[in-house]
Amino acid sequence: MGMKFSGVLERRFEWLLFIAGALIALLPSLIRWYVYGIPDIIGFPTYYHKRIAEYILSGHFAWYDPLSFGGRPYTYPPFFAFFLALAGLLFGVASGGTLFMALLGGTAAVLVYRIVKEISGNERVAAVVLLFSPGFAYLFSHFCSRSPAIVLGLAALYLTVRGKKWYYPGALLGIASLFHWETFLVFSFIVMLYDHRRREVWKAFALGLFIAGLWYVPFLVWHGLPQYNALHQDYMSLGYGLEPLDIKMFARETGRNFDNVALVTLLLSLAGLAVVKEGFYKKWMLLCIALALLSNRLLLYLVFPSAILASMVIARYRERLKGLALPLFLVYVVAVGLVSAAQFAEFYPLKQEYKAMLWLRDNTPDNVTVFSHWGHGHWITGIAHRKSFMDGYAEYPPQDIGKRMEEYEEFFRSCRVPEGYGIKYVFLEEWIVKERRMDCIEKMGRPVYNESGIVVFEV
Repeated sequence: MGMKFSGVLERRFEWLLFIAGALIALLPSLIRWYVYGIPDIIGFPTYYHKRIAEYILSGHFAWYDPLSFGGRPYTYPPFFAFFLALAGLLFGVASGGTLFMALLGGTAAVLVYRIVKEISGNERVAAVVLLFSPGFAYLFSHFCSRSPAIVLGLAALYLTVRGKKWYYPGALLGIASLFHWETFLVFSFIVMLYDHRRREVWKAFALGLFIAGLWYVPFLVWHGLPQYNALHQDYMSLGYGLEPLDIKMFARETGRNFDNVALVTLLLSLAGLAVVKEGFYKKWMLLCIALALLSNRLLLYLVFPSAILASMVIARYRERLKGLALPLFLVYVVAVGLVSAAQFAEFYPLKQEYKAMLWLRDNTPDNVTVFSHWGHGHWITGIAHRKSFMDGYAEYPPQDIGKRMEEYEEFFRSCRVPEGYGIKYVFLEEWIVKERRMDCIEKMGRPVYNESGIVVFEV
C-alpha cells in the first residue's frame, strides 16, 4: 500500500514538473505578447522556420524557398518545419508552435528528472535547477530546431539508462537527426559516454546513423557538403555564434546571451567535477564545456549537466551548512531564471523593427527584393514576406555568395545598390548607418519610411 501511494505521489510530481516546465517556457512569449505588445515569435532564423511551416500548410511547399537570397532550394533537415506545420494546424504557426515548444520543455524536465533518479538520486533539486536555468527558457520558448532533437536525445539516454533494447534509443536518435544533425551527434556521444563498453549502445548508434543516412546520403549526393564562405566569415567577425566562446558567456550574470546558466550554478557544477563520484555526469559536463569552447552556439548543451552536478554538490554539503544552502540556492536560481525569461521576452525583433517590417509587407509590391543588413534578412522574408538580397542562412547560399558579399560591403562604403537582383527598397537602422559611418546616406534621397530609428528608401 505504501509503495502504491508513493508511486501516485511520484506521478503527481512529474505532472507538476511537466506543467511547470511548459509554463516557464511559455513565459517569455506571454510577456512579449501581452506586456510588450509584440504579437509574434522571438528571434531571427525562427521566422525562416515559421515561414516554411506556413508554406507547408498552404500547400505551396515544393522544397524551394522563393524569398531567401531571392530564391534558393530548401536545405534544412525536414522534420522541424513539418513539426511547426502540425502545430499550426491547431492554433496557427506562431501560437501553436510556441505551445508545442513549451510542451517539449515540460517533457525535457521530466526526462532529466527520471535520468537523475535512475542513476544517482537528488532528482527533484536537479529538475528545479534545470527549470530555472536561463538556457532552459531559451531552448523551449522560441523556435529552436535543436530543441526537439534534444528531447529525443534525452529520451534515448533515459531508455539506455533503463537498459531498454537498443533499437528504442537508436530509433529516437535517428529521428533526432532529421530535426538537427548536430544534436544527433552530440547525444549519440552522450549515450555512448554512459556505457561505451556495451554492445547495445553501439547498435543504437548504428541504427540512428542508418536512419540519418536515409535522408542525408541522398541529400549530400545532390547538394554536396556546405562550403565555408564569406558570409561565415562575417558571422565570426560580428560574434554571431560561429566563433569560439568567450568564457564570460558561460554565465548569465557575465554573458550577454541567454543560452547559459546562473553563475553560482556554473561554479557549483565545476566544483562537482572534483567532488561528485558519478563519472558519467562529469564526462557529460566536460563534453559540453568542450563543445561550448569550440563554438558559441554549442553553449546550450551545457544547461543539462550543469543543473545535475550543481544539485549534487548542494546535496553533498547540505547538512554541513545547517540546511540554509539549499533554500538560499533555490531562491537565487529561481530569481535568475525568471529575470532572464522576462529579459528574453524583449529580444529581437524589437517592436519598432516588427512595425517597420509590417509596413514593408503592406506598402511594397509582392515580388520585390529588399536590401538590408544580412542580420535582418530573415525578417524581410518572414515578416515582410519580401525577397532578401542576403540573410543569415549561410549554408548552401547561391554560388555568387562571394560576389554578393563584395557588393554588400560596397553598399556600406558608397551607398551603391547592387544591380541585377530586383532590389527596389533598402532597409536600414540608424545604428548601422553610424557604425558603418555611411556619410553617403544623403545620396539615397528622402526615405519612404522613417520612424524610431529605422528608415526605408525606395531605389
